[in-house]
Amino acid sequence: MGKVSWSEDALKIFNQIPFFVRGKVRKKVEEWAQQQGLSVITPEALYRAKRELKDKAASAERGYAVEACFGRFGCSHAITNSRKLIEEIEKLLEEEKITEFLLDKTNGKLKHHNQFRIAISECPNACSRVHIADFGIIGVAQKGFDEALCNGCGACIAACPDNVIGLKDNKALFNDELCSHCIDCIKTCKTKALSAKKTGYRILIGGKLGRHPRLATPIAELATKDEVLRMLQRVIFLYKRYCKRGERLGKILSEHPHLLNELKAN
Repeated sequence: MGKVSWSEDALKIFNQIPFFVRGKVRKKVEEWAQQQGLSVITPEALYRAKRELKDKAASAERGYAVEACFGRFGCSHAITNSRKLIEEIEKLLEEEKITEFLLDKTNGKLKHHNQFRIAISECPNACSRVHIADFGIIGVAQKGFDEALCNGCGACIAACPDNVIGLKDNKALFNDELCSHCIDCIKTCKTKALSAKKTGYRILIGGKLGRHPRLATPIAELATKDEVLRMLQRVIFLYKRYCKRGERLGKILSEHPHLLNELKAN
């Protein structure tokens, strides 16, 4: 059967669905419509699909999900390229048997909200929602500054999305405590006074939405790829120790706050 179309009224309803699940919902509904022999999805068909797909859509085949931004395929904001890291993360999750672990904890009723979620962003713009993932990874840069090369042009001030750069004695002045560690200022510096001294990853853990939302907590800065993998392995070890019924890592950290200090200390 050919491509399924949507009526205008059905699209209005569809566009009220949270943006971060629209792609998945659209694919499922269109597959369902094709199976039903429908060429147009109307509001009535959409509501019917919702009823019939409700339980199936909530179920998850895997105990984990790895999401990443498109930065690794070419983006002017990208600081890192995590293609290899993503492969190694997925390999680690399989070796740790996260799916089997969560199937056991949920008595075989594994849902999407039980998944251990990893999100990777190649820059601090965090397009892949790293702040609500169990394990978030952000590409960051430590800048170098050669004051002798700075001519006080102010280009970096105009480029900074965080407004943390000023001028003093006709030289750039940086507030590193508030800096997100992107590379916008570095890219705009024509005198090469600014450079990326080091690149790596910021690691955050325990983010989630739901009834009790929680933003992920930063636990490491400028980590190397190998350090990210080692930290993930340690986080999974603690997650398995404390997870009772397939709850998210954020809930575990809220109940056992000492775990954050334990992870930060090593």
